[in-house]
Amino acid sequence: MRESAAVSAPRERECSRGVIINDEGAGTVNSLTVIATLIMVASLMLPFAGLMLVQVRAQAVSDQAALAAANAMTGALVGQPCLLAADVVASMRASAWSCDFFEGDAYVTLRVPFGPVHVDVRSRAGLPE
Repeated sequence: MRESAAVSAPRERECSRGVIINDEGAGTVNSLTVIATLIMVASLMLPFAGLMLVQVRAQAVSDQAALAAANAMTGALVGQPCLLAADVVASMRASAWSCDFFEGDAYVTLRVPFGPVHVDVRSRAGLPE
């Protein structure tokens, strides 16, 4: 009978603060620490994912605007090249943009705000040589 009582009794260990009765609940504390760490890392990565999303969307809009301007220059579309590019850029809420022509190519530059920073993209479209 004494053996069964000794087996079921908690094991004691000595530490600098005194006696530790047992380590019950340590797994819960460790798993909560891991979960809190993962949440912290994910919350730090979220703004960078948003910045990449804005950059990809701005590049796509810039490419479409340059293609519209180049098509207007070649006569494939009817209208002023930069006005057609302005119609495409209007969907992006860009803070600044420009439309330039150089040696038969159309260049469109966009600046899109994302919080305290700005994303700058540039596209070129024209006929191949």
